[in-house]
Amino acid sequence: MMAMIRLGYPDRIVEIRKNRVYLFKKRLYSADVSDVIRAMYDPTFPIPRVFLEVAEDVAQVLERFRSPPRSYPQVLQDTPTY
Repeated sequence: MMAMIRLGYPDRIVEIRKNRVYLFKKRLYSADVSDVIRAMYDPTFPIPRVFLEVAEDVAQVLERFRSPPRSYPQVLQDTPTY
């Protein structure tokens, strides 16, 4: 994961640092990234409601900036290709 990602909104700032999400909207909130993502799928998850407003954006930006998948060696075929 990247060291830090910032998202700007008209009324709040969201910062993703390592495995934490920091959200400033009149006061500072913080939560684990996994909890913010889980709250997106389970709105009853016990997390401050302000994270529900940005959970989808956090998930999208993490998906966009995630490290590429590992490359695996090619599988060699025993039969020739024609």
